[in-house]
Amino acid sequence: MSISAVGVGAPTTLQASLFDSMHTTSSGSVTRSQFNAAFATKNPPAVFQKASADAIWSPLDPTGTGA
Repeated sequence: MSISAVGVGAPTTLQASLFDSMHTTSSGSVTRSQFNAAFATKNPPAVFQKASADAIWSPLDPTGTGA
């Protein structure tokens, strides 16, 4: 998932900061495993925790490529 997939238009500072904290390479995208690791360690909002990492990731990766 690239940062452009997160929303419409330019990313906000918060989105960019969260993205930077999740991706551990300079690839410009977050992999599913990076997302899952961040979901497990970054204490996402309760509404996200209730939905699960898979439920949040799936709409961001509609083709199922994992990136």
